[in-house]
Amino acid sequence: MSQLDRILSSIFSDINSAKAQADMTSREIANRYISDDILQYFPIPRVGIENLEVELKYVIEYVEEKVENTSQSQQRLADFVQKFSISTAQELRKAISNEAKSNELYQELEGYPDQNWEINIAEMLSGNLKSIDLSSPTVQNTISKSFQSIQTEIKEVVPRANLVGSFASVPTLKGTYSLISLDEKGQTEFKLKDEFANERTAITEAKALIDQISKSQLKVSESKSTGNVNTAKLISGRKQLDIIAKADPANKSNAKNLFDSSIAKKAEAVKNAPIANSWVLGKKISPQEARNTNTAAQEKPDETLFNISKSLLNQKSIDFQNGIRNILDQSKITTLKVAVDAEKLSKAKPDSILTLKFNLSAKDFAMISDSDAPSNF
Repeated sequence: MSQLDRILSSIFSDINSAKAQADMTSREIANRYISDDILQYFPIPRVGIENLEVELKYVIEYVEEKVENTSQSQQRLADFVQKFSISTAQELRKAISNEAKSNELYQELEGYPDQNWEINIAEMLSGNLKSIDLSSPTVQNTISKSFQSIQTEIKEVVPRANLVGSFASVPTLKGTYSLISLDEKGQTEFKLKDEFANERTAITEAKALIDQISKSQLKVSESKSTGNVNTAKLISGRKQLDIIAKADPANKSNAKNLFDSSIAKKAEAVKNAPIANSWVLGKKISPQEARNTNTAAQEKPDETLFNISKSLLNQKSIDFQNGIRNILDQSKITTLKVAVDAEKLSKAKPDSILTLKFNLSAKDFAMISDSDAPSNF
């Protein structure tokens, strides 16, 4: 405690000085006693302290807490950030993996994410969090900004499907995209056999298929069943697309009827799509826009995996802030400014005056004699 430590140090110094002066006086008396024919036979007067009781009254003028950004606190921060980053990356991988296994849109991602993904995410987390300055008064604000940045980066490294009408562009483990047809319950009906190099190409194909369906120009040809697999071709003009679907043993319909039924339902859904109204959209639209809305294939990104990651990161950010608070508490230096002078004590409220009492015994005062042996006084 600042101030109080200097006061106590001064008290101990004064006691030592007083003892030293007493010993000097004893030395002078001893010399006179030795040179006196009679006094030399008398014991030399010498003062010793057996016990000393000190009572100090003081008032606290103010208390100040300051975080010291020492090498020790920085090491604690580095260790905490490393452990936090590794554990968070593990939790993110597990959460995404579990969702990908159960979600119809991400069946092509079996085994995702892998160990390498987890390591890279841990490094990304650590890179965003290790530069936090513990002594900064805005440390909590810095943490919030760091986690916002982390969420932005996570969004770029988490796959997403894209819904286009009753079709979906879905990512695969190879980095390509499959195009699947969904029924009214969101289950896969069939998928195009060929995959697409990027998301945009798959979405463009989905829009083209919906346009063909709306014009009743998409036909099913060369359908057949082989074991547990149904295959066929979608024909629109000169264009042909190979499609494939799992055969349902409980459904006795042939492959062509199943594919025809799927296309017919899609055509009916497009035909009966509600026409947009101004009062629905909240803006004035022309009759042409209303008609276009009827058949337009609107893109709708599926953010399921990112939202799971975002939710987990929001929870983990609370854990991180609590961990930083613990480190800050360990790094704080508390300073008290105290007053012991009579004037300030007289002006202080009685209940604000504190008393410090302590006792010192002879054992607490060790001196060195002429023979270099310690002696108490």
